[in-house]
Amino acid sequence: MSAKHTRQMAVYSATKGAVSALSRSLAVEYAPYGIRVNTLLPGYVETALIGRYLSNPMIAKALLTQTPLRRFGQPEDIANAALFLASDEAAYITGAALNVDGGMGTTL
Repeated sequence: MSAKHTRQMAVYSATKGAVSALSRSLAVEYAPYGIRVNTLLPGYVETALIGRYLSNPMIAKALLTQTPLRRFGQPEDIANAALFLASDEAAYITGAALNVDGGMGTTL
């Protein structure tokens, strides 16, 4: 693994943590105004962004073994979770982080 790759992962991890912390803080700050703030935590989703990795069978297999549902997410999986959190059915949810990752977060 190159030093450049390692730094990129550190920055990615730090910014992901910062977004989660910011979301929780905003949820508390804006709750009195009836504004809900939640975070989606997607796993590997079949998009152009990771398509080059998924086209490598060895990488795809390694990623799938980390995902209990044994499939990659689809953009619709993320969209459906976002629609739920924005809906009236989630009216009492704020400050939550919803894993939409096929169970991958539970194995790490």
